[in-house]
Amino acid sequence: MSVGAPLPYDVDFSKTVFLVVDDKPFYREMAHTALMRARAKDVNQASSVETAIQLLNRLGQAIDCVIVDWDIA
Repeated sequence: MSVGAPLPYDVDFSKTVFLVVDDKPFYREMAHTALMRARAKDVNQASSVETAIQLLNRLGQAIDCVIVDWDIA
């Protein structure tokens, strides 16, 4: 999957690992694409709080930033 051209402004997430938590696949994918275009080192995804907790327990301090849907089902 191509992530397109880099963003026109200077954002450097090349050392940042994200975790995106949303129950809707469309929004997870949209966030993933935007973060990869911003040159994120990695973007992990979880569709539930339970899965997010499992990922956090497994990856620990490797996750630098968590983006969570505030109205997750």
